[in-house]
Amino acid sequence: MLKLSKNTILILFSFLIILTKWIISYYFFKESLETKIIFESITDGKYYYTLIKFLSDLNLSYSFDPNVENLRIIQLPLGGIIWHAIFFKILGLKSFIILEFICLFVFLYIFTNLLNFIFNNNLLSIAVSIIIFLSPLLIKSLNFYDVQPLKIFADNIYNFRVPRPMVSNLYFFSFFLILVKMLNKNFFSYKYLIFIGSIAALSLSSFYYHFVIEVLTFITILFFKFKSKVYLEIKKNIKPILLSLSIFLIIVTPFLINLHFHETEYTKRVCTFEIGLDEKKILLKHIFSKIIFDKFIFLILILGISQIFINQYFKKFNNVLNVSFSVLISSIIAPIIFIILTNKTCVLYHFINLIILTLSIHLLLLSTILFKNINKKFKDLFFILITPILFSYYLMYDFNKNKDYSLEKKMDIERKEFQLVISEINKNFRIKESSILTFDTNLMIWSILNEFKYINLLNGLFTSKKDYMLENDLISSFKVLNQDEKNFYEFIRNKKENWRYMNHDFAKIFFYKYQANSLITYNDSKKFTSEESLDIKNSSPLLHQQSILPLDELNRLLKRYQNYNLLNNPDIIVLDKDDKFLDFKKVDYINHCVKFNGEKFILLFNVLKTNC
Repeated sequence: MLKLSKNTILILFSFLIILTKWIISYYFFKESLETKIIFESITDGKYYYTLIKFLSDLNLSYSFDPNVENLRIIQLPLGGIIWHAIFFKILGLKSFIILEFICLFVFLYIFTNLLNFIFNNNLLSIAVSIIIFLSPLLIKSLNFYDVQPLKIFADNIYNFRVPRPMVSNLYFFSFFLILVKMLNKNFFSYKYLIFIGSIAALSLSSFYYHFVIEVLTFITILFFKFKSKVYLEIKKNIKPILLSLSIFLIIVTPFLINLHFHETEYTKRVCTFEIGLDEKKILLKHIFSKIIFDKFIFLILILGISQIFINQYFKKFNNVLNVSFSVLISSIIAPIIFIILTNKTCVLYHFINLIILTLSIHLLLLSTILFKNINKKFKDLFFILITPILFSYYLMYDFNKNKDYSLEKKMDIERKEFQLVISEINKNFRIKESSILTFDTNLMIWSILNEFKYINLLNGLFTSKKDYMLENDLISSFKVLNQDEKNFYEFIRNKKENWRYMNHDFAKIFFYKYQANSLITYNDSKKFTSEESLDIKNSSPLLHQQSILPLDELNRLLKRYQNYNLLNNPDIIVLDKDDKFLDFKKVDYINHCVKFNGEKFILLFNVLKTNC
């Protein structure tokens, strides 16, 4: 093994990890690839599968409704899903597995090369890179996941959630690596500047929080390296700089076009809102007082002093730590600069998470100084010992996780019945000519991937339909199922969880259109119950993942329900028995017959379209 090249080892390990993951999944769950891809998705990454499908078809205005045409296009995180869209077009669903292998290899390659600037030892660098990749599993299995900073690190360092962090973090870490190489070699090299321009554009179009940090880091490093000679160096190297800017503009242009022509109501559903001077003051005050000064200021001062010491006595690998520290400082400055310059924002807590992530990475790199004088033979032995141990750990963790899922009755039943339902649909209908009604997000994703002609109700992130169209679809769906106003109210009413208001059923359709916190409410409404008003007033201005429907909006929707009578009778209905807002006794069993009635799902077919 010791004679294998660095890249060969990384390829072998990446292959073994991905192969193990999917072999274990196939061992425990006998299902089609499309079912497996949906259920093996990490958290809400599966929501982006529909956007990948749209981009691969070069159709960004699907309505899945023959009566609705000429929609504006949907907004895309273009840089984050472009590779999935290309591979999906060529290879279909298999591409999701292949890209996991490629992305894992790239992640390990980046960190191995980065750590090599410190260790100057391929095997040790590979071993530590593997530890970094598996650190989220270690944190979870050792019961440290309840520690908030460790949870944020585990959730954000790297995993296979599409597109973030699976793809977007690779841009971010690549930017980090290239900056280190630029400091060690020719800073204004054409090759490196082309990479910088490309990565910046892809970051902007996939996860703009990274882009803001990257720009600030590049400026910081530029002044750090050239100091008062910055202007002269820029003037002397204007050609490669202009080429880099040109590459940036070429790559980012499709994203800017998408931003210009997309449906604005879709953007509001994903929580984007406008901020003026007053809102900026509130946000800046909160970030300064509650976050930076309370949590980070003293630690950053200590790290700054230690960085001066490192630059003085550990010059051999100080460029890695200089870049790392610059990224950390830039991540702290980024939300401040962004708030000052922008007139729109959304989920600013991502900036806070990135401060914790970049701080963790800097501390991790800082701690590697302890390994610098270790004997080379011991470093090789460390790799030989730790690599099989870590792989075995991953193997057992993944095996036990899937074993727990398969033994957990609810999960096992859902996956099995999902497969049974889609098999029955495929047997009885020509999907591209059929219509389906379901409240289940997984079935909506499956329906989109299989190109149903008409999907009666869609998750609000899967279509650029206007809000009134989604309201029509929702009301029509309830009336097709013979549900009354009480059932509809149960679906749309505000619901409070432990730490926030969030009605997950209603949020499937409108997501963060009705976000509510001390900074913003829907249309600046004050029409809430006294309890809701108090909770809104006391909530953080960064709490964007909270939705509260104002009383006047609630009444408007109920009135629309009373007056709306246009129904779209579907060929197929799939209902989830866990949906508490439905009264299954009222469902139309005259025009639809029950094809399957399980513990989780009920499948109904239109009696005029097929025999039950």
